Amino acid sequence: MNTASVYATIAVQHSDGANTKIQYCGDLQSDKIILILPALGMSSKHYLHFGTFLSEKLSAVCVCADLRGLGLSSIRVSKGIDFGYEDIVNDIKDIMTVIWGNFSGKKTFIIGHSIGGQLAALYLAREKPPIDGLLTIAACSVYYKGWGDGMQGYILLFQTQFIGVLSRILGYFPGKKVGFGATEAKTLMTDWSRLARTGKFLPANATCDYEKLLPEIKLPIRSFAIEKDNFAPVAAIHYLGKKFDATKTGWKCVVIPRQQGEIKLNHFNWLKYPEYLLNDLSNFIN
Repeated sequence: MNTASVYATIAVQHSDGANTKIQYCGDLQSDKIILILPALGMSSKHYLHFGTFLSEKLSAVCVCADLRGLGLSSIRVSKGIDFGYEDIVNDIKDIMTVIWGNFSGKKTFIIGHSIGGQLAALYLAREKPPIDGLLTIAACSVYYKGWGDGMQGYILLFQTQFIGVLSRILGYFPGKKVGFGATEAKTLMTDWSRLARTGKFLPANATCDYEKLLPEIKLPIRSFAIEKDNFAPVAAIHYLGKKFDATKTGWKCVVIPRQQGEIKLNHFNWLKYPEYLLNDLSNFIN
């Protein structure tokens, strides 16, 4: 059996009493480690194939982590269990502390899918950690004015504000019933809907001004867009990219064609076909 496909777990304890486990695979003698952060409503189990692929093709140790509230996280959302962007940024800080405590002396990269890319960027802005690069995949700003032409932005505004209002009324967001995300925390979704309305990262209980700190990030950032992705249009990915100073990060967006032979890539199924991202991934993570 290829050792890259065997996952082990490490416990992570958070300061507020919550806990989780991160899963890792790959050659421990490798000089690179990659943390993978999921999209909204997706647990880390959906990223294990991707992590195995990267560990084999890029000769790296890959770590798959859950966002708070899903998968191996001890937290489960309910009307009385709430958290937002700022809490997950704190969680990422704890996860990185554990990673560096167990895998020291390696180049460190973060890959964030969708909201995972947003949260990774906020972590980098606030903490200024010794990361060697951030790579986002289908991660955009959900600001309605940056969504594209026509009525799509206004439709997005209505949808996101409805989600925010519903989350406030119920005390959580019933994503499984609505058909978007999982059962999500009230503050997480109101933070997200505020971003859609204002175009600014203004999370509840934030300890810093993220809008001022994001342009100060000084490490390489690359963004992947999936062509014709309804959840993260190319224009919206560029709008998120404007938060960074390209002279400091070298930020650029790589558009992956939707049609790959008989396969049509989308916001989620690229995880089954990571080979179509490999060349650009390997050019960035080295």
